Amino acid sequence: MRRWLIVLALMAFVSWQMWPAGADEPQLPADPNDGDGDGWTDGYEFTYIGTAPGLRCEPEDYLPGRVGAWPPDFNRDNFVTGFDLSVITFNIGQLLTIDSPVEMRRLDIGNEPMGDAVITAADLQQVAARIGTVC
Repeated sequence: MRRWLIVLALMAFVSWQMWPAGADEPQLPADPNDGDGDGWTDGYEFTYIGTAPGLRCEPEDYLPGRVGAWPPDFNRDNFVTGFDLSVITFNIGQLLTIDSPVEMRRLDIGNEPMGDAVITAADLQQVAARIGTVC
């Protein structure tokens, strides 16, 4: 029960922090190590978090079991929403190992070059900063 209250509070806070209607979304700087321009380097995506470094967005012909494309979009709908934020929030504090499933390592998106092996506020911040954005 307590976790869901925290999730709801975070979702309300993030919604309040969203950009005003009509404001330009922040643009990520061009990085030669980020071929798809999604904000995560290709090496980090490929070797650690398990997303496809050559795909910025989930293709329309998505097949279950295929590697995801956009690191903060955990349900693969090409939007970062409260659902994606709640996935991180629910797993805050989880320790990761090399044997952790890729679905769990994917949540460790806040600290490049190779994560910090713990789901933390830094990971939550990466998702929260993109709430309301479309791939």
